[in-house]
Amino acid sequence: MKFKIDMHNHTTLSSQCSVLDVRDLIRLSIEAGLDAICVTEHNTMYGARRAVMIGRDMGFTVIAGQEIASASGDILVFGVEDEGLQGIPVPELCALAKERGGVLIPAHPFRENAFSMGDSVAEYAECFTAIEGLNGNCSDRQNRRAVELAMKLGVPYTGGSDAHSIKMVAKYYTVFDTDSPIIDTYGLILALKAGQFTAVKAGERSTV
Repeated sequence: MKFKIDMHNHTTLSSQCSVLDVRDLIRLSIEAGLDAICVTEHNTMYGARRAVMIGRDMGFTVIAGQEIASASGDILVFGVEDEGLQGIPVPELCALAKERGGVLIPAHPFRENAFSMGDSVAEYAECFTAIEGLNGNCSDRQNRRAVELAMKLGVPYTGGSDAHSIKMVAKYYTVFDTDSPIIDTYGLILALKAGQFTAVKAGERSTV
């Protein structure tokens, strides 16, 4: 079965840079035909946990993660719910993810107006389950560089809108091919580790 999941979103619940109400995010994601979304607020799980509950009330799957500003750049993190990790060195975050059974995905690695890891992703490649190859706030060139790096390293890549406003919702997402429904963080982590997924731009067909 296939699951379409937008892996990267920010809401007013916890991200000061966002003007996107979580209920609008959920409503528009349903209208776009997504099966689930990830809420990945900056350096905290608080808003994502609230979003999961709101999603349940609206009959839609919201998966909690966070976008941690590591010492080397922004990283999407699932399965590590510790607070106060901003500035953590990548090797320490990597060890924590292994201990918790979580996964790490460098966010928008080549976006120039954000805290991005750039080519240093390669230095820590063994820590990453995937790379964010398609990001809604990146230019085509920046996304292309991320995809090329993922391919060079032999690491799969994900897609996420990185939505901060209504107009950004459901621009990019990830299509998973899995035997089990992805209804929570644990299921998402298993699907990511299985590697059977592809990043998609809205309006384009998945190759999975």
